Amino acid sequence: MLKEVLMVAGGLMLCLLLACAYAYAADKAMSAEVFTRQVAEMVRERMPGVKVEVMAPLELNLVPASGEDARIYLNNIYTLYLAEQVDGRPALLERYIASYTEPLPEAPVKREEVVAVIKGNDWLAEMERLAKEQGKPYEGIYERLNADLLVFYAQDMPTRIRYLNKSDLEAAGLDRSGLRPLAVANLKRQMPEIEVYREEVFSMVAAGGSYEASILLFDDFWNGERARMAGPPMVSVPARDLLLFVDSSNPEAVAQLEALTRKMWGDAAYAVSDALFIATPEGWRPVER
Repeated sequence: MLKEVLMVAGGLMLCLLLACAYAYAADKAMSAEVFTRQVAEMVRERMPGVKVEVMAPLELNLVPASGEDARIYLNNIYTLYLAEQVDGRPALLERYIASYTEPLPEAPVKREEVVAVIKGNDWLAEMERLAKEQGKPYEGIYERLNADLLVFYAQDMPTRIRYLNKSDLEAAGLDRSGLRPLAVANLKRQMPEIEVYREEVFSMVAAGGSYEASILLFDDFWNGERARMAGPPMVSVPARDLLLFVDSSNPEAVAQLEALTRKMWGDAAYAVSDALFIATPEGWRPVER
């Protein structure tokens, strides 16, 4: 859907967004309750030794024979499910279930598997809340990019992304201070070619659908874009797979970016931030609005 959005200019673009949002909202063929029960049954089939409890719509609790319970929140996958074409939904669910039911590797994370993932403050707050519910502090490895965005470090695997903690770094012999350049180099190596869809006043980056927001960390990419503009780049990352940018010297472009960002952030399955950011010598600075 996002590529199609950028094929339409000006006011027509916003009209298309509203139409897509209406179609999305109208697609309620499977309620949250029914969806939750279906996912629970799929997990039971693949993990017969685990008790699967439906706690509430879009919330499951996994109780293994030994070890700690695991709470699963289905809000993001349910949003993706409703937005997916009907014939693509079974494969989407299978990939999601596999990310929970396939065993984690026992070997330490490899250097070449470390990637950087951009998240917003809401995501960190949710992780801290979940950890607190389990009676322990949140131990994920992250650093601040600015007041609104954080860089989390994760292990990129075929069916999932696993966020790293202190023990992962110790087991792998990784130095926390060197994670950013390592993770960015790994992303550049394994990402498909970065595509930029350019319209009259703003552009969108596409690079496989998982790490677009992380392209904020690619200094060489932004140096190239800066050379095309009269002012410094202004960007937004409303979702993990959506990076929009404009020339900050163009007021019309900035206004369109702000409107589009708010709309897409509100509808996103994996939302990041509704803020705008401008490139400065010190990094990406949030724009006051």
